[in-house]
Amino acid sequence: MVRKIFFFLILILFLIIGMALSPPATWITKLVELQTKDLLTIGDARGTIWRGSAVIARRNTATNKLISLLPGRFSWEISPKILIGKLEARIFNDKMLRNPLYITGYWNNYQLNKSDMTLPSNKLVSLGAPFNTIRPSGDLLLSWSDVIFIFDNSIMKIYGKMTLDLKNIETKLSPVNPLGNYTLNFDWNGSEGEVVLSTKNGILILNGEGLIKNGKLSFSGYAKTNNEQKSLRNLMNLLGQWKTVNGEDVVSLRF
Repeated sequence: MVRKIFFFLILILFLIIGMALSPPATWITKLVELQTKDLLTIGDARGTIWRGSAVIARRNTATNKLISLLPGRFSWEISPKILIGKLEARIFNDKMLRNPLYITGYWNNYQLNKSDMTLPSNKLVSLGAPFNTIRPSGDLLLSWSDVIFIFDNSIMKIYGKMTLDLKNIETKLSPVNPLGNYTLNFDWNGSEGEVVLSTKNGILILNGEGLIKNGKLSFSGYAKTNNEQKSLRNLMNLLGQWKTVNGEDVVSLRF
């Protein structure tokens, strides 16, 4: 009997040591939810905190089910230095990342080193009007250089610059495709961000600028076309109100 109790205690000790040295990846779930104020979570976590994988998701509050937000699985390698408050991590995802993401920092201060990732074009709908109206498709590439995330009393602040390239943009609402290639430049300064939309080339010209504050975007700009106004008129009617600027017919973009 004593031998069995001793064996049981030894087994528990080894389990505790194993958990300490190699805690399960699911432990990250609460950390992600806490740091993002339940905006994001992870699902189907596998492996350990030090080396594991999961999908990025959000929780449907009505059904409590997880909805995957991004394609592919994100796998990671985290240095044990996090135990002393220093974060060093590499993130992999062969569906979105050409190169690993490197994240460094401390408990509430993270730096995302220069890199880029491809995004599914259906995520443009989440930006609101007019994207949720025309539901565009195309190739999206998000790039950045040394972006810093600071969590202050569970409030996430971002500092740095990001660029979203929108290439070969199309929509089923247009008889002529592709519409063009565009760029969204983001300049983050804490809890606010400035965004500038510009057109590289294409038959539909979009330009404007806006402000992101408290998670909401206010934007002002215009849309015009030089050679395809007749064929694109129905599409442009959905974007906003027509007006004349310097003798030129344009559509006002305000949302």
